[in-house]
Amino acid sequence: MWLPFILLALMASGSACPDLCVCQQGVIVDRDSPLFADVTCRGRVPELSELPDNTRRLWLDEAEEYEVISFLTEVETISGDLESNVTSSVKNESRSLALETALPYLDELTMTNCSVMSLNVSWYGFGRLRSLNLSYNELSNLSDARVSSLIGLTCLDLSDNLLKDVNVGVFRTLSELTRLHLRRNEIAMVHEDAFRGLDRLEFLDLSDNRLADLPDSALTPLYSLQKLDLSGNQLQVLGARWFESLDKLRELDVSRNGLAKAASGTLQPLPGLSVLRLAENPLKEKDVSLLLGTGRRLETVDASRTGLARVPAALTRSVRALRLAGNKLTTVRGGDLDSYPLLLFPAA
Repeated sequence: MWLPFILLALMASGSACPDLCVCQQGVIVDRDSPLFADVTCRGRVPELSELPDNTRRLWLDEAEEYEVISFLTEVETISGDLESNVTSSVKNESRSLALETALPYLDELTMTNCSVMSLNVSWYGFGRLRSLNLSYNELSNLSDARVSSLIGLTCLDLSDNLLKDVNVGVFRTLSELTRLHLRRNEIAMVHEDAFRGLDRLEFLDLSDNRLADLPDSALTPLYSLQKLDLSGNQLQVLGARWFESLDKLRELDVSRNGLAKAASGTLQPLPGLSVLRLAENPLKEKDVSLLLGTGRRLETVDASRTGLARVPAALTRSVRALRLAGNKLTTVRGGDLDSYPLLLFPAA
């Protein structure tokens, strides 16, 4: 009974799959919903007229930068023409302006390995976009991405670029953002107001950068944050005020840094912390309990390859998994694990 609807959806899709692209049809939810298409193109950017009108996800990989810019400009131009036509047409007044764009259903756009250095575009016509992935390009400045107009974004991935810093105001208009990926860049500086306005951010990945420090108030606006990844940087100390407003944080990864100590009470503002990763830091044995604080929900601690000579004895009793691989432990003495009544994997 679904055959007529499938045929209608395919007829309405605008065109066949473009050359050097793979197109997959989404799952039919109900007879009133359009049959969305997911399109992946490698080595070229198709003309807009080649893409199915019902494209929901578009992935452009290993294309040339000029092709990417040309495509974005074409979407902008055609979307502008469509809106002008709707504005001047009485017949179409009842139609939603959200549909008057070149790709009316597109909500995920990925452009990777395209050697993009700058995107001097307005992003007009991408108002429906919820996820934008610009990883594996050559962006050196966040302002070069010009994403401030994409106010509906919930996920932004700028990993594997050449970003040097995170300046003030770059994300101020992206109030809907819940996930921000900045891993594997060259970020050495984060402005104290860099994340101002990101009230809904739940996931922040700053791993594998060049951070040696953070301003005390840099993370303060992120009071919805649940997962923070600072691994693979050059941090030597955790600041006393870094996590003051992060009472919803559940996972913290500071592994692969140069951490030897933390300021007193650093993790006390994190009552919901359940996963803490400290691996590959030159921790001093006497500072381990200081790092862990007194959280009551902490369940997983990874202190692998931190130079520990014995099992730390002052951790919270809620720990269920304690990873100590690659340390200087030679024996586990009687009573060493008494502080861990719920422990399931004492030496995983």
